[in-house]
Amino acid sequence: ELETNLPRLLSLNPSRREGIANHLDRLSGAAPQHSASSVATAASLRLRRWIEGPRNPTQNAALKSYFEEIAIIALGQAILLKNWSDRGIRRWTETDLGRLNWALSTSLKPHVPLDRENWQVTRPNLYSWYNPGPLLQHEIWNSLDSWKTTEEGPSFLKLLLGPSRRAQAEVNEPAGYDPKFFKSLWDNMHLFGFNPQPESHPLKRNKMVFSPTLRDGSIVRMAPPHLSWIGLESSPFQLMLAELMQLWWGPSAPPFWSIGTGLEVHTRDQLTFSLGSTKPSVLCRIAEMEACDATFLLEEQTVRAQGRNTSTTRFREQLEKLPYFKKLRSAGTSLGVLQACVALNKLRPGGILIWAREEALSSKEGSEVLNFLLERGKLSHEWDFSELEHSLPSALPLFPKHLYLFQKEPQLEARHSHRPIRHTIQGQMRSHIELGLVLDDAFQSVQNSISPRGHWTILSHISPTPQQDWLEKWPDPTAHSVVRSLDQLRAVSLPLAHFTTVRPTPEGDSSTNNSWSVHLSLRGLWISADYSEGRKLVAQNLPRPDKEGQGTGFLVLVPDESWVAPLSIYLTSEWVQNWLDYHAERRGDRWILNEQVVKWIPVPKTILRVLGVPLTKGSPEETAVAVPLSGEWEKLASEIAYQPLLVKESLLKLPQNELSLSIHAELFVRTARALEDLRQKQNRLFSLVSSDGKIRWGELMDILPKSESVSVPLHPNIRMSGSLPPHLPIGKIDKVKSPTPGILLATESGFTLHISTESQLLLHILWDQLGELTHPTWNELLHYLKLPRKIDLAEATALDVLHSHGEQVTRLKEIKELLGSCQLF
Repeated sequence: ELETNLPRLLSLNPSRREGIANHLDRLSGAAPQHSASSVATAASLRLRRWIEGPRNPTQNAALKSYFEEIAIIALGQAILLKNWSDRGIRRWTETDLGRLNWALSTSLKPHVPLDRENWQVTRPNLYSWYNPGPLLQHEIWNSLDSWKTTEEGPSFLKLLLGPSRRAQAEVNEPAGYDPKFFKSLWDNMHLFGFNPQPESHPLKRNKMVFSPTLRDGSIVRMAPPHLSWIGLESSPFQLMLAELMQLWWGPSAPPFWSIGTGLEVHTRDQLTFSLGSTKPSVLCRIAEMEACDATFLLEEQTVRAQGRNTSTTRFREQLEKLPYFKKLRSAGTSLGVLQACVALNKLRPGGILIWAREEALSSKEGSEVLNFLLERGKLSHEWDFSELEHSLPSALPLFPKHLYLFQKEPQLEARHSHRPIRHTIQGQMRSHIELGLVLDDAFQSVQNSISPRGHWTILSHISPTPQQDWLEKWPDPTAHSVVRSLDQLRAVSLPLAHFTTVRPTPEGDSSTNNSWSVHLSLRGLWISADYSEGRKLVAQNLPRPDKEGQGTGFLVLVPDESWVAPLSIYLTSEWVQNWLDYHAERRGDRWILNEQVVKWIPVPKTILRVLGVPLTKGSPEETAVAVPLSGEWEKLASEIAYQPLLVKESLLKLPQNELSLSIHAELFVRTARALEDLRQKQNRLFSLVSSDGKIRWGELMDILPKSESVSVPLHPNIRMSGSLPPHLPIGKIDKVKSPTPGILLATESGFTLHISTESQLLLHILWDQLGELTHPTWNELLHYLKLPRKIDLAEATALDVLHSHGEQVTRLKEIKELLGSCQLF
């Protein structure tokens, strides 16, 4: 009817023409156009372009979509009046079809309080101007008169009218999620700390719930009926549809619902006085309500200020009008995050915010807005559904990719010390029947650990850092591949304490600078955390009585010395570092290691079989024994210390199966022992060269023959000027360039000695030996400093050492690469 009579739209009043033009721009995804002419002229011109054309395919789809919305609202009103007639609430006649909005409004008027506005669907809106023509009225009457709707519920309207909207504009309106998602959410709401039942003592009141994204009211209809709802919805069509379904059971007082994004009802610094009006607007009423028990936010589309479509343009314009959000917004802040700020402010202490979104919350939202959330509430739980796959047909998304649960917490210490919990759901869903099971498992993981089902698993872990650290730096989500690999590692491993003895390091004697040692009969290793370059574990041999240890950490005692090298390499590997990042608590950038955490470090059973650790629980996996290497692999294993790259290439060609894992584990153990053997044999060589590849001349002078080294005053190429008392501490040691390049030694009492030479090598050897000394005396330096008698011999020796060191470092690197190629699980 409307497609054949488009000029009918031009006969509407200016404000309605302006509203229709804006709505059509929104449906087509075009940016709203502004004109300097009068409102009436601008509205007529903009709408006339839509009516008279030319239009592109997207604009045609938008116009058709708007007409379908009009038809659906008109048919919804007609079906609602028919339903009331069937229930004996109000008798309807064929003439009602020619005045649908008036018939509905007069029926609802007695139920509207004097200080309240009417329902949105009966107030002047984008659809209320239309009534079907006489022919359509007769056809609708004949179709509906024979129906009986008394056995149907509110969802009948959505089920009947939903598929009738077939036009697909470029920008689809967010429409919420599958009803099973909302049903599962409400069935498990008690696990989140929210009881939807009315309070019976001492205040007898219904619980109040706020949502800035009501959509078509699915979340409201799935909720217990005694809840009081306030909220907004940016799509007028969905809000009208939600109200029609809300009225299904009969006329009632209008809820506090309005059209908007929710930013309009943010916290007011000062309440407004409405002296000239007896009916405060719904937006004013909602803005004053800040004692809700729960809030819900649906963010199916991420809208940020960057962009040129109508959603981002409207978002930018709204932010310019609301100075409250200027201090919170940044370049990457989305509409949903600001809505979450409003929703969190609406809560009373202890209330909860449930926030569904398609993108993980990250630092790109801006530190100000994230700190706003964490300074008012605590992030209790996060559900990550992004790895749950399915190929089920559905008009709506079955579930959000990410779901967040915040709780309003007024106690500062409780917020800062709280550690959020993340639940990662992985696997595949094969039918709609499994949807409810998956969601129930995900939500029930809040209180209980859920056993893996046939097609999906749920991994839950507590944040290693308290929420206080999140204020300074929002943690990046752990890579999904790391989460999966750690779960696989846990499944095929045993705790470290299952086959070793783990104890904290002994308490040292304060009189001996807190040094400690262990009995000579004990075998094992000493592990401690090192934070010089990030976070990592460092493994050392047990200190013996002749070489006491200093520091803290944990002793890992083993029954066999041959276990030490493989366990040292494994405990300092990236696998264990990721496990500690995932499970150990952190304070700042440091782990909080305790005996319990270290005892539970998982060690793959493949390594334990090679080491000969008995696994006696009875399962085939645990009773399996290590498979000895075949002749070909035995030959390759003998080349580990000499040709590690050849072994690595052969290892990478292995197929992934149980036999190959056994080969990997055997080679890992042998490579770890070869690495430790190389380090011990070449320890003296490695000590001669620093980490930056420079010769340690003090060490090198110790290996030269004594006849080839002389003291500083006796060297023929050294010149000395000044004097130093033999037993006075030297307070300053500096390189100088005048009067000649050299080294200046000075005491606090003014004595100086200048050592100079024309040989840069001799000067470098002297400076290298002096670099580690603090306040020596000249007498001590005479016995300590050594210089080579023959400079050419010292230089040639240094070159040989560097060459040998380079070869051994290359071998060491290749062996480490071979270790990294070993797959233990």
